[in-house]
Amino acid sequence: MVPVAKCKLLTYSVGMNITSREEFLPLTPQTYHILLALAENYMTGYDVIKKAQADAGRYFKANSGMVYPALGKLLRVGLIYELENDGALNRGKPRRIYALTDLGRQVLTWETERMEVAASRARERLLGKPADLAD
Repeated sequence: MVPVAKCKLLTYSVGMNITSREEFLPLTPQTYHILLALAENYMTGYDVIKKAQADAGRYFKANSGMVYPALGKLLRVGLIYELENDGALNRGKPRRIYALTDLGRQVLTWETERMEVAASRARERLLGKPADLAD
């Protein structure tokens, strides 16, 4: 991990004028796993790919062709911001570092709550006794 003090702000969008959570939800699995990866800490795009893949396992195949365009979109809508490392810790190569904005953290929380409710209903229906077999 790169110390924030060694980074400079590149991109920070103030986001859209949000009136309700429905403007963002539901998130795609790709977006959800990218935001979830960034929830712990700021990281490079490469680290986002590795973390999202580790978190999701076989249910999500992260790769650079998918993640970097998604990071660009998340930057534009204000869910993440971007810093650039001066390269001192990366063999002289500057690296872009991504982090969640407050809005990004809120949207991730909303989506997690939405999915928890859906999973709870699914468990009740799948594990519960169907009404027509109640006898």
